[in-house]
Amino acid sequence: MHPEKEKSTWGDRILRFFTGQQLFDEVKGDLEETYHWRQEQQGKWYAGSRYYWDLFSASRFMFSSGGFKLISQSLLFSFIKSSFRNFRRNLGYTSLNILGLALGLSAALFILEYVSEELNYNNSSGSAQIYRVSNDYYRFGEKVYESSMTFSGVGPAMERDIPEVTEYARLFSSSIQSGAAVVLTRPDQPQINFKEQRLFFADSSYLDFFDLTVTHGVSQLDKPNTIMLTAELAEKYFGSIEQALGKTLKYNDNKSSHELIVSGVFTKPDFKLQVDTDVLISYGTLVQQNEEVFTNDWGGNAFITFVKVTEQASPHIIEQAMSELTLRYKPGYSEKNEQGEYLRVNRYFLTRITDIHLNSDYQNEVGPVGDATTIRVLQVIALFIVIIAWINFINLSTAKSVDRAREVGVRKVMGAHKNELVMQFFTEAILINGLAVLLALAIVMISQPLFNMFVEKRLSLLNIDTSRFGMLAVIIFLIGTTLSGLYPAFVISAHKAIDALKGKSKVDAGLYLRRGLIAFQLLFSSLLIMATLAINGQLKYMNNHSMGFDMDEVLILRGPVIRPAIGEENIPNIELFKQQVLAIAGVSHISTSSVIPGQGILRGLAISRIRESEADMKSIERVVTSNHFLTTMKVRFIAGRDFDKEMVGYAPIILNVSAAKMLGFDDPSEAMGQILYEFTREERKVVGVIEDYHHESLSRAIDAMYFVRNEAWDAFYAVRLDTKEMGTTLERIEEQYKAAYPGNPADYYFLDQFFGTQYKKDEVNRKVFSAFALMAIIVACLGLYGLSSFSALQRTKEVGVRKVLGASIPGLFMLLSKETFILVLLGFVLAIPMAWLGIESWLNGFAYRMPIEPLLFVTPLVLISAITLVATGSRILKVALANPVNSLRYE
Repeated sequence: MHPEKEKSTWGDRILRFFTGQQLFDEVKGDLEETYHWRQEQQGKWYAGSRYYWDLFSASRFMFSSGGFKLISQSLLFSFIKSSFRNFRRNLGYTSLNILGLALGLSAALFILEYVSEELNYNNSSGSAQIYRVSNDYYRFGEKVYESSMTFSGVGPAMERDIPEVTEYARLFSSSIQSGAAVVLTRPDQPQINFKEQRLFFADSSYLDFFDLTVTHGVSQLDKPNTIMLTAELAEKYFGSIEQALGKTLKYNDNKSSHELIVSGVFTKPDFKLQVDTDVLISYGTLVQQNEEVFTNDWGGNAFITFVKVTEQASPHIIEQAMSELTLRYKPGYSEKNEQGEYLRVNRYFLTRITDIHLNSDYQNEVGPVGDATTIRVLQVIALFIVIIAWINFINLSTAKSVDRAREVGVRKVMGAHKNELVMQFFTEAILINGLAVLLALAIVMISQPLFNMFVEKRLSLLNIDTSRFGMLAVIIFLIGTTLSGLYPAFVISAHKAIDALKGKSKVDAGLYLRRGLIAFQLLFSSLLIMATLAINGQLKYMNNHSMGFDMDEVLILRGPVIRPAIGEENIPNIELFKQQVLAIAGVSHISTSSVIPGQGILRGLAISRIRESEADMKSIERVVTSNHFLTTMKVRFIAGRDFDKEMVGYAPIILNVSAAKMLGFDDPSEAMGQILYEFTREERKVVGVIEDYHHESLSRAIDAMYFVRNEAWDAFYAVRLDTKEMGTTLERIEEQYKAAYPGNPADYYFLDQFFGTQYKKDEVNRKVFSAFALMAIIVACLGLYGLSSFSALQRTKEVGVRKVLGASIPGLFMLLSKETFILVLLGFVLAIPMAWLGIESWLNGFAYRMPIEPLLFVTPLVLISAITLVATGSRILKVALANPVNSLRYE
């Protein structure tokens, strides 16, 4: 809006208040002249926004002799002293104000802690130029897999062939895809073994990429057979950091073994690492083991690759250049179809490392994954809760202004100027806000352990990113405090002295504004309740939905790292261990598998119905199991049976329904006895077809899957238990494991708990939204109390008249509460379309989702109506039950 057309607006009133009438015209003329100049130079919107900024800046004229007079120290001390006297005199009202503001501020502080933690991943000093390389693989136009990792040769090739890439760093761990840990031992104490999950082989540049600091010793990650530890692990293995340096640790996984020298101890940075590392082994150790596989391989996507690029580099151009590199280093991928399209394509993507945590959703993502949308929503919630708290303060203050009318009248008769009255009431507002800040800090510190347990994090006020939120929070707080304090101050000081002393003062100014603000509070509270119910409902739906297999009382035991034999030679040891466990009372089944439900299979392999026919190939997820694995999982067969020892002389294969249909069998049972070709050549016979089951969470669609048998694969043992003596059974299984595989610590967990970790992010979101919805409702209740108080006080004499004329208590209650419940209904109605759109959008992220039912919206209405009744009922009843004689004497 053009500034010249805003005569007598709130902006003019504020300017006149601070400058005084003598300077008002001069200052306003200067502001409008500057506005016109900016409009010609930079446009209307820029000029308009700067106009209002300059308007507030004009408050400096308050120090001039012609403008607003500075109050003296003695007068300010008098205001403060008078304020505390008023606080004591109206202790209930003051406590309500402070509590409402404190709850709003404490909720905002908790949210800032949580949001700062989520935004603080990989925030290294050079993060703006560091990206992670990921890749998707397409065959015949069909996506075969997508991966957050890529090949060992990608990093060196990018540095060598793409000018914009200046450096690379790779991480590798044998546990990334299998989930298995590795074992570290001291050669001088071979009986003591430690399983470590956060262990990676790393290029030496990785330290600089993520601001890891070597505090003791030196980094020798550029040399083979060296290892670096955190201080905690150095003390764990050797007793102290000094004793750890130069000592030897033996590394064992299920494929290799290395003797490693501890060259240094490192500390992690203050920010969170997406890939958390406790142990770093020199990447040269892998190169020494097999240079071709770990330096120039373009087939195994098991390497996390980071690249540093120049400041001017465009990630999109680098991604395009990577497609050409694939053709150069993977010549077989240059084959084209009749339309000139490549038959095999690797597509690469660059993700800035600070965006990985919140904006990456790969199946094989390493480390915890958050949700950017949730973080944005939480920031909005924090702002709105604080705004609601200030709205409540305004409503309560203006409601109380009727009681303070005589005070204003007396002060004016005694010679007080309006400006002094404004400063008096504004001082009270500043003090209340200040006390609320102190109480909010106390609430946060006292409630911090409970909040941390709720969100499953270790947070504190120190987690708040002041560089990101500090200045903005201070500005919002100062503006909010000023506006919420000035408005009631102007309203209260506006009483006319004569009317106030006669008891005729009424405060109707801004009534519609206050009603609108209350409706906004109720709308916001309704949205939070609906969002919480939606998250809770979807989690309940996923937990109760049939998964197609039975995960209850299934124990998953990780396979050994240190084995007595490898490959086919280890089958007798595996069979012996399985028989020993099966003999334990309470164990009904045991089998092995390459992956377990809840764990991503990550990639599909080629299978066809015609030998050596690439055109007939289908990419289907592959799982390697032992005999009876599907029986252990209680998967339902619609045809055939599970693998067993009687299947000899041929290679058996089992399909799920989706795989059978993908291969062209309209009736899945028709696949029985058919010959299929794995990798277009290896012949396999279909011995069973199972119903589709949810191998992963319900956020993903069911994949086409096939199962092959290999008794030598024991990445995981699945043990089905049927006992009430669970503790004793677990102890005996652990004893048998340690006896069968000495040197391997037993690592086991229950399948249902592991499967449930896929919903951890949604479960935490449910808790977070529930907590803040509750706090928003409590704060909103204070607003409802303020409005009902204001309305009831204004109609005290009317109530007395109606009672004299025979009005009943229920009728009076309905009369006084009608306005509040109309606002409840208005806020609820406005919330419905907004909530429906948001919930629908969120649920679309799940392949299997709950239906949106009317109860999702009716429940919040009933809940808020009940809360409103509790919040306002006592005050309204007090007025309705009052003696009509006293009511008629009111005012």
